[in-house]
Amino acid sequence: MIINKIYSVTKKDRGFSFFILVPLLLLASIFEIFSLGLLIPLVESLLEVEQETLFSVYIDKFLILLGISYQSKFSILSILFIVFYLIKTLYLAIVYKIEGVMIYRLQEVISKNLFKNYINLNYKDHLERGITFMINRVKTEVGFLSNSVTALINLFTEIFFLIFVLIFLLSINFKISFSIILFFVFFGYIFMRIFSKKLFFLGKKISQNESEKLKFLSQSFQGIEEVKVYDLKYFILDNFKKTTDLLFKNNALIYFLKKLPKIFFELIFLISIVSFLLFLKNINYNFIEILPLITFYLAVSFKVLPSVTKILNSFTTFRFCNSAVNNIYYDLEKDIEKTNNFKKLEFNNKIHLENVSFYYDTKKKILDNINFEIKKGDKIIVTGESGSGKSTLIKLILGFLSPSSGKIKIDDDFHKNLTPEMWKDKVAYVPQNIFLFDSSFAENITFEEKYNVEKVNLISKITYLADLKKELELQGNPNLGDGENKVSGGQKQRIGICRALYRTPDLLIFDESTSSLDKKTEEDLLKNVLDYLNDKTVVFITHNSKLEKYFTKKLNLKYGKIN
Repeated sequence: MIINKIYSVTKKDRGFSFFILVPLLLLASIFEIFSLGLLIPLVESLLEVEQETLFSVYIDKFLILLGISYQSKFSILSILFIVFYLIKTLYLAIVYKIEGVMIYRLQEVISKNLFKNYINLNYKDHLERGITFMINRVKTEVGFLSNSVTALINLFTEIFFLIFVLIFLLSINFKISFSIILFFVFFGYIFMRIFSKKLFFLGKKISQNESEKLKFLSQSFQGIEEVKVYDLKYFILDNFKKTTDLLFKNNALIYFLKKLPKIFFELIFLISIVSFLLFLKNINYNFIEILPLITFYLAVSFKVLPSVTKILNSFTTFRFCNSAVNNIYYDLEKDIEKTNNFKKLEFNNKIHLENVSFYYDTKKKILDNINFEIKKGDKIIVTGESGSGKSTLIKLILGFLSPSSGKIKIDDDFHKNLTPEMWKDKVAYVPQNIFLFDSSFAENITFEEKYNVEKVNLISKITYLADLKKELELQGNPNLGDGENKVSGGQKQRIGICRALYRTPDLLIFDESTSSLDKKTEEDLLKNVLDYLNDKTVVFITHNSKLEKYFTKKLNLKYGKIN
């Protein structure tokens, strides 16, 4: 049930509690009811008529107890009415402030928890889910969850408010009040029966549309060079328009359906009131006698109609957001791989790959029966054509992927569930495509605000980035962002190499991490790096077979096998 799932998700935030917020809002409902009740004796005293309602009787007794004369009744009730409304307004302002803080804090906490879970996913699950999928869930669907929480709070508070109002109405006039209750229940049920399935379907479609929109934006901006070169802007814009048109139509329909209950009930209620007054007119009923009661019911209607609308909109929101709530509930409750409870590896002697094979499809093996040994201190070059399995081999050693068959042993210890976290502080990995944070040059290398300045200066010289570092310092150390406008592709790769050198762990793996450099710079940089890492273990993947002379071991892969 969606309400149970919403409640379960909200428990992730210890600062959020329905048991605090709902009672505060219920007290506000009691304030509302009491302020409505004051209308009857107020209008009665103004018109100088008496209605023997329970509330009026109690008010009269209260005024007699205070020694207030009948002549002063209207003045005292007017002051009491205004004071009570001032207190109620101040109280509601405080409660709404608390409600806003709680709901948006909850949204932030759920986003953090989801992001944490996605970061802790294993590599294979990351590939299967996709970046756009996870961004959409953290960014868009958490917003839908927040709407569902607001709807749940509204549902509880408005239902309790209506219960209090209905009890109060029944005590005033049972027959009329009971008829009003049946009226709202009947038409509310009809409305939900008509639109419930449509709302659920629209919720799923909008979530899909948002995901497709994010995916399209990501792909378009990542491939901006090809978009420009091949003049794909019209193709891109046409496809984007198709996605946004669907999103626009579905969102517009949802907006319309959420507004519909209010105007629907207002129309029905207005027709009912006018019909009732016409009936009284035809039977020559004395309006003055029941004017306080009519005023009271009209005032109640101004409070009750929004409440009924909120309740129906809450159910509308539940149906619309059901898919997003289910998705978030599943992702928060499922057993994400616990990467904090891992055993650190000790790399003292060697890494041994024993009959290792890997495949996504058994008909096509990416790696086939690999037997290879990496001894501590080795300098190994791995070569081979594209698609020969070089990067997959590295991902197996690092624990991003698990072998389909065979064993990977570290110092003769077999690790069935090897993960990258187990290599912590023991390995550095430099991929071909380097990401840059929106931070300074030095922070992009060290990921620290306080860092070893001398070491950063040294590795900047080793990687031929000293001039770039000096230039950026003259510019006030600007943030690099994604680096596209401030650094070249080759400079980005060398920043990635600096990250590895700054840590200088036991094992360093370079995966096509010099592919954007010219041949001379690549060779000069490699010599500097290998000299700096003299006693470390280095695995270097490249297409450039001319670099073999700098390494002590060679591994050539062809069609997934050692050649």
